[in-house]
Amino acid sequence: MAPGSTIITSANRTSEVLDKLGRRLIVRRINALDRLRLLKAAGPELSQNDAWLNLAALALSVSEIDGAPKPIPTNERQIEAIVAELGDSGLQTVSEVLSDMDEESSLFEGTPEGNVVGTSN
Repeated sequence: MAPGSTIITSANRTSEVLDKLGRRLIVRRINALDRLRLLKAAGPELSQNDAWLNLAALALSVSEIDGAPKPIPTNERQIEAIVAELGDSGLQTVSEVLSDMDEESSLFEGTPEGNVVGTSN
């Protein structure tokens, strides 16, 4: 597989997981456009609130709950609705899944020698 294909496949990958309440969540990593849309939906004040943005980003990472698709929210009320639906259990599960996804898509190949793949020596 070509390096570009690997990056695209990794970026579009989803993970299915059950939270502690037994709900089936489909989780994906958000991309740059998703983050831009999140900032727009948050508005000027909430865009400065890192804690709020972090929770909102976790909620945006969920594309489906128990088979019900979750479109990307376009305003603060929609973001809060997904956060409320997920609750602490769902948000914790999403955080763990994203952390695992990040570990699997490490930027280092083999033994890192101080250089990230794609950078010069």
